[in-house]
Amino acid sequence: MDSVMHNALKQEQHRTIEYRLFEMKPNTQEHKPGTPFQFAATGALTVAGVTRTNTMIVSIEPIEKTKLKVTGNTAVKMTDFGITPPAPKIALGAIKTGDDVKIYFEWLTAQRKEAASPNKAP
Repeated sequence: MDSVMHNALKQEQHRTIEYRLFEMKPNTQEHKPGTPFQFAATGALTVAGVTRTNTMIVSIEPIEKTKLKVTGNTAVKMTDFGITPPAPKIALGAIKTGDDVKIYFEWLTAQRKEAASPNKAP
C-alpha cells in the first residue's frame, strides 16, 4: 500500500512535504504553567509539488533546560493538492482511499553548545 500512496504523491518528483512558516501568533491569551505553549501557525504547505496556504495549531514545550519539542498537525484533502485518492488494484477495487488526510509532525531542537573562545580561560 505504501508504494500505491508514494505513486499518488508523485514521490519520485517531489521527495518531501514542505511547510514554510509565514506567521505564528499565540493561540491563547495566557499560558497555564505545566502546559505546552500553543500558537496558530500560518504558512505554505507543499505536497506533491502543489502549494496551499494552511493554518494549524502548533505546540511548543520545553524538554530539559536547552531543548524544545514542537508538534503540530493539520487535516487536508488530497484533491486540494491535485492528488487523486488512490485505489489499489487488490480486492477487485473494493479498497479505496478517502480524500481526507491528517499530517503530523514532531520536531526536537536543542541549543547549540558554545564553541570555546580562544580568549576565554577553560
